[in-house]
Amino acid sequence: MTAEPAEFTASIDAAPVGPMERFEWERIVRRVKMPPTTKLVALTLATYADQNGTRVRPGTERLARVTCVSLPTVKRSLAWLREHGFVDRTKQGNRWAKQADEYRLSVPPTLLELDLLSPEETQSLGIAHETDIHPQTTVYSSPVIPRLVAAEKV
Repeated sequence: MTAEPAEFTASIDAAPVGPMERFEWERIVRRVKMPPTTKLVALTLATYADQNGTRVRPGTERLARVTCVSLPTVKRSLAWLREHGFVDRTKQGNRWAKQADEYRLSVPPTLLELDLLSPEETQSLGIAHETDIHPQTTVYSSPVIPRLVAAEKV
């Protein structure tokens, strides 16, 4: 008995779903608008991942020390990343044995619905407003940023 190959019907514009290579995941996270401390935690979390985006297990206390934010902030950031599909918890740690949860980096199926910067990271492409990122987050813009972007292109 031979199985017929499954037909691939995803469109070219469909966002990848599931685990993702670490550096590609970092490029995506850099472009997605999210709370600033969540982005910090996300990019730091990626440094603990294997090349294929798996076996991420630094622990919340270590993340708090490394990112210089509070433990509750790390926990909120991880919850945001889980809720929005950027990380999947693959193994729950044992708090009594001081074992951290294990995560894998992933891309949410709703990626294209989020507010994203352009591939050049120069302008926003999404539909959300900056104030929609997080109700208690104030987004600051700096006159230095356009000069830095222009300097990178030289």
